Amino acid sequence: MKPKYPSTRICWYYYQNSPTEWEEFADIECEIIENAFKNQRQRTELDLSMIDLERSIMTMKNDQSKQYSIKRMENISKQLRKERFCPILEHSSEVINDWDQENGFALPQSVEHAAAGILIEGEKLGYSNEAQWIANHLLEVKHNNKQEIGERCIALYTRDCFLYKLLNKTLREDDLDKHNTLGPFAFLLSFEGLFSLSDVYRYKKKRL
Repeated sequence: MKPKYPSTRICWYYYQNSPTEWEEFADIECEIIENAFKNQRQRTELDLSMIDLERSIMTMKNDQSKQYSIKRMENISKQLRKERFCPILEHSSEVINDWDQENGFALPQSVEHAAAGILIEGEKLGYSNEAQWIANHLLEVKHNNKQEIGERCIALYTRDCFLYKLLNKTLREDDLDKHNTLGPFAFLLSFEGLFSLSDVYRYKKKRL
């Protein structure tokens, strides 16, 4: 596969008094803030905070007295932790098999089910905005071919967000309670060996 990679990597940071250092927003939070910045919006909303781009301030939703300065930086490199990727994607999982055996959907319908499941799980965890961003980007390719859908799933799985953590845990534990919500995405991501764990890891390294 030959995905396209951005020539520069944009990161957004917030400043905490303790410890006194700049902390990076998560991948999708950076994408949401950057999209608002490029569209010249004064404010945007994350799951846990409100971002005021005009004043470069982040305000926490649960305590509006907690405000932090934010800043934008370009061409930032990032260390990749290989252990974040789930090796069970290379093998069989009851979550994937159970969903695959119960459903015979065409690709567009499988993508729709995957997006809907991500929205459900994101809302449960309090990450509705993050889940909506993932679902929107997944639905963009629902009429594309198998290869392109698989590449988009890899791109979303390798984002620093709730999805990869929850999916890894679900697959490790073969949590069949989530086979209707995360089974479709895991199925699209695995695609019967079209991509291996090493493919996913190489994709993430090149994107960073």
